[in-house]
Amino acid sequence: MAKNIFRFIGFFLFIFGMLSFVFLLTGINFTFLTWVDSFGGLTGLIIRICMICLGLLISYATSIKTEE
Repeated sequence: MAKNIFRFIGFFLFIFGMLSFVFLLTGINFTFLTWVDSFGGLTGLIIRICMICLGLLISYATSIKTEE
């Protein structure tokens, strides 16, 4: 059950990170992610890239089968 929750969180971070990155290129922004750009353009870009990488990492880590 906890794996599914973390997989959803990873997927959520990845999707919103990618959409936020694409929207940044077109000049659109999510209202709940406007705080990201308050630190500056480069820092906002780094935060978006970290969201994407962290989302992929969490999703991958929850899909690995472990021996129990």
